Amino acid sequence: MGSSVGIIGAGISGLTLAYELLDKGYEVTVFEAGSEPGGAMKSRRTDGGWVTDIGPNTIMARTTNLQNLVDRLGITDRQVFANKESKKRYVVRNSAPVALPSSAAEFLSTPLFSASAKLNLLKEPFIPAWKNAYEETLADFVQRRLGREFLDYAINPFVAGVYAGRPETLSVRHAFPRLYQVEQEYGSLILGQILGARKRRKRDDVPKTESKLFSFDHGTGVLTDALGKALGDRLKTEHKITSLEEGDGKWTLTYKNSDKEAQSTFDRIVLTSPVHKFDDIGFQLNGTFPKETLQRIWYPPVTSMVLGFHRDQVRHPLDGFGMLVPAAEPFKILGTLFSSTLFPYRAPKDYVTLTTFVGGARYPKLALKSRDEIKSIVLRDLEHLLGVEGAPVFEQATQWKKAIPQYDLNYGTCKDLMDDVEQQHPGFYFAGNYRGGISVSDCITNAQLLAERIRKEYEPAY
Repeated sequence: MGSSVGIIGAGISGLTLAYELLDKGYEVTVFEAGSEPGGAMKSRRTDGGWVTDIGPNTIMARTTNLQNLVDRLGITDRQVFANKESKKRYVVRNSAPVALPSSAAEFLSTPLFSASAKLNLLKEPFIPAWKNAYEETLADFVQRRLGREFLDYAINPFVAGVYAGRPETLSVRHAFPRLYQVEQEYGSLILGQILGARKRRKRDDVPKTESKLFSFDHGTGVLTDALGKALGDRLKTEHKITSLEEGDGKWTLTYKNSDKEAQSTFDRIVLTSPVHKFDDIGFQLNGTFPKETLQRIWYPPVTSMVLGFHRDQVRHPLDGFGMLVPAAEPFKILGTLFSSTLFPYRAPKDYVTLTTFVGGARYPKLALKSRDEIKSIVLRDLEHLLGVEGAPVFEQATQWKKAIPQYDLNYGTCKDLMDDVEQQHPGFYFAGNYRGGISVSDCITNAQLLAERIRKEYEPAY
């Protein structure tokens, strides 16, 4: 039985999968259209001492397998964990950052929520679980169980920070499956939080209370760079896939490199490219391939703007992870990470780094404006919210015209179609942040699970 696997796409999912399959004895080849691995997960370091992340800024260590991956790659000594100050999170209310409560006592006294909103929590355990009469949005779910104020000042900004999305369009079942499962199993979010601790530990391996945010000395891109280096010449950059053909239990990839066309044939194939890239590939499968339906998964645009300031230019103490901005507040940014507080090595001495996000599903058109227009929006909001004064001494902007996949009410149909394709075409697999979770941790965990699934389905020759 054959054991060669072709992987399309060298983002964190494709790289992790290739590394794990290589470790299990498979022959792997990863094809990447770009000039370097990492996909959206790249970092930059300047001679002046600024370290910035192009895409994801943090990784959550929810499983021991994730930490084991770092250890096996030999980059543990470069791993940096979030500073203690980052435990504090801010949400804007009444045009000012307010710290999220971290204890019951702080919750009772916080100005972030009104007295009536706090009293609503007492009712939550007595609200019946959803009977699935239809698929709920996250907004419907939260408003039903917790009320409008928690939706506006807890969930709305959180969703903007994670998905760059809107709770009114995301499916609670698919975008936040654990939240959905807690209600289905325990009938209450509060009871589920109390009673489900043991199950969460078994599922995640590392309890949420012990999970740590981390990065690396030169940013999250250190991980993708290390994976790429470990793969060596099995990683083919600047190799653009033009067609994928199924035949006789094999998979043939046609690709271009330096305008030269070539082909390679594999026993298994894994597609990790974003769904909006599917148009670049001519699919020749035995049967139909639901490309148009899968491409309904929306990736709203996002611009990430990293600005550096002298510490004296910012009045706010920056004593936290960052701040999130609810849609109910009169500002245009989605939120800002206090990057130089979160991790060391992000800014030169006596300087600070702020990473701000604009656009998303809330304001998609803003993300597509010119760099100067976006910078003006960011500086205006930061001046009001953080007391930022004067021009930045460092700046870097990254515009993602298609950023984060939205698990909306249509997503369940797309997920089922992906399952169907895999069943109808043995040896073909989907992987990436459009399947099974969008975080770096999700992508790594899902890639590791897929590697084990492939091993079980097709034992390789060692």
